[in-house]
Amino acid sequence: MSGSLGDVVAQLRSAIDTLQSAAVVAHRAQSDAEEANAHYAQAARGTRHPELTGAVTESKTAGEKAGKLARLISEAADRIGDYSNAIAPGSAPATQPSDSATPSGEDLLAETVERESARKNVASFLSTMTRKVEDVQDNTQKSVAAAREAFTIIRGPQGPSGAHQPGTTTPMVSPPVGQRLLNEAPDAAGHLLIRGMARRDWGTVDQLLDGLETSGWHGGNQVIGAAFAIAVNDRLAAGHSPTDVARFVAETRTQFPGSESLPALEMEGLVRAALGEVGLIDNLSPETALQMQIVFLGKLLQDRDLTETQLEEFIADVERTAADYL
Repeated sequence: MSGSLGDVVAQLRSAIDTLQSAAVVAHRAQSDAEEANAHYAQAARGTRHPELTGAVTESKTAGEKAGKLARLISEAADRIGDYSNAIAPGSAPATQPSDSATPSGEDLLAETVERESARKNVASFLSTMTRKVEDVQDNTQKSVAAAREAFTIIRGPQGPSGAHQPGTTTPMVSPPVGQRLLNEAPDAAGHLLIRGMARRDWGTVDQLLDGLETSGWHGGNQVIGAAFAIAVNDRLAAGHSPTDVARFVAETRTQFPGSESLPALEMEGLVRAALGEVGLIDNLSPETALQMQIVFLGKLLQDRDLTETQLEEFIADVERTAADYL
């Protein structure tokens, strides 16, 4: 196969994979809408309340439209597959029925169970970390110092204080604006730090940490903890093993050589705690835990390379989760 034809086939294959993934999402949306419709219909029995009857109609329409969308997407993937096979026989899987992307009931149940397990893991981890932080007096200075050390590890020796990595933008907030924001809404610091970490905007990170030393860091440990726990549960499936965790920790230490100063076994224990084994961090200090969480979060965010929309969705999920522990 020539280089140019190979490139075309690779692009077609990528398009097929993307469409098939979108079809699965649409089918799941259809299942969710149909389930909601059944609940609304049950609740609306014996009543003509306009909001309930409207919800029944709207959920039914949503399910129908999601099903139609899934079918059209699947058909589009099939057509592209047919074309790919026409120009390069065998380059794409044989056309499947348009409903082949529909996840089975077992798949949907497994996904629901996994999501619920992840939520419980995050809640248990945050409850434990919140209790540890509350037992420490004057933790702002210690937390900010631990955060500085962690960010130094992430950006490495080539990124001095206030430096930007290639491709990053100017700081998101100027020093006066950043300080005023922290004074008026200190909870926003976590949001901005996560964004700065994801975009490798070290100038903004440094400015925020300077401001936090003065204004205090209300809820900082909870916000970082929520971000870390959510991201690590997304990364490691429910069926993870201690070997999977050890491999993830080893990858992190390789990616950020400065993290070798952190104890490997405690790093593994922290990850496993976020995955449900909270007893493993009983003897871990809040400052060390915070430092490790930021380092892990740096890897997880860099590996995922979130789009702007995905980053905002992630931060919104973090803030909703952390709010229960502030």
